[in-house]
Amino acid sequence: MFMYQRFHVSETDHFEETKYPQINTDLKAIVLQLGDAGSTPGATMLLSFVKYHSIDSKSVAAYPALASMISTKELPLSALEELFEASKQNPTFQKELESHIETYLNSHNKAFSHTKPSL
Repeated sequence: MFMYQRFHVSETDHFEETKYPQINTDLKAIVLQLGDAGSTPGATMLLSFVKYHSIDSKSVAAYPALASMISTKELPLSALEELFEASKQNPTFQKELESHIETYLNSHNKAFSHTKPSL
């Protein structure tokens, strides 16, 4: 079955926020849905899921409610997942996208930590 690819990212593209307005729309919705969940490794968990479709088992055990929200797709993650998938041949683009997501989440919600353990 043919899957429609919403995003096309070439090997030389760079992430530019203005080219992907859906990303900030979804990030805003994520922040609103999570509210103030306190200090958690939320950005790291979310990035791990949208990039690799997995979350570290220690994070799942420590933050089961957040892990459930992420993994059951209660949060609008499909555009993020699709953009990471479309850019898998462009690590520079992915790093820029990851940095944008972290910066957005860390600056808009206390639920996301300001330090990032490595994925």
